[in-house]
Amino acid sequence: MITPTIHSNGTSHKDLTEGYERVEYALFALTEAFTSIEFNARDYYVQGPDAYTQARDQQREIFLKICDIQQYLQEILISLHDQTPK
Repeated sequence: MITPTIHSNGTSHKDLTEGYERVEYALFALTEAFTSIEFNARDYYVQGPDAYTQARDQQREIFLKICDIQQYLQEILISLHDQTPK
């Protein structure tokens, strides 16, 4: 994965780190809210016997995308941490 490189002509370490940390915090809030959604077959059965299964699969797919974004942010933050000015 390509991550930002800290150098004298680029964005400061502080600004990059704070920016990615803000997004990570917001994504944590999104994850908490998303996983607290009431998800029950009774809300889907009137659409047919396969509706709940399809909806559950779609929800899982979205959750996995959120997890991918979390991993992306973590890799960037680790890289920035490794480049912390000494």
